Amino acid sequence: SLPSLLLPLLLGHATAMQDGSAAAYAEAEAAAAVLPNATLYLNLLTEANARTGAACLDGSPGAYYMRKGVGSGVNKWYIHHMGGGWCESLDDCHRRSFQQTGTSKHYGPTNAMGSGYFSPLPSENPMMYNWNIVYLMYCDGGSFSGDNATVVVHKGRPLHFRGKRIREAAYASLLKTKKLNSATDVVISGCSAGGLATYLHVDQWCDALAADAPAAKCVGM
Repeated sequence: SLPSLLLPLLLGHATAMQDGSAAAYAEAEAAAAVLPNATLYLNLLTEANARTGAACLDGSPGAYYMRKGVGSGVNKWYIHHMGGGWCESLDDCHRRSFQQTGTSKHYGPTNAMGSGYFSPLPSENPMMYNWNIVYLMYCDGGSFSGDNATVVVHKGRPLHFRGKRIREAAYASLLKTKKLNSATDVVISGCSAGGLATYLHVDQWCDALAADAPAAKCVGM
């Protein structure tokens, strides 16, 4: 079971993007509007959706956005689990399955993130400004943790609880297509529900990297 200190955190975040993370992401997007090199590009996990069932709540493919590293940051990675609360009942998950935090059907081809650890400015983000930036889209409602093979039908709508499969599919995609296996430094992070995902899964990220990218130093933040 989760440590008791996490229970207030779990109980305090009930609905999509009402957990305090929305303001932080809005600030990052606003900053990106006036910055060069702040654009991240969409990667839909379509193959994994068909092959392993890695799916958002509504059954659509999981996804991540990425900006490639340059210069001294070409083999360094900042991987961020998006936040956005949890769904805590079938009615709640049903509502969420129509929103950004429950479906990938409305994700655009790009996503601009330009402040804090997403910033491409060395004056603001001196360690990671030129690293590979990965923004894992959160669409499963359970901190990238679910692995339920059963599809639950509620109010006529199939619901999928497979965040673990999305996380694992994103990792496999980064290895196969983005050269994560050449990493030297990896920081695993997240906000709110994504922060809990980091707490729960950083060891899985780092254990996998130890096998697939043995030169990588992997930490959670």
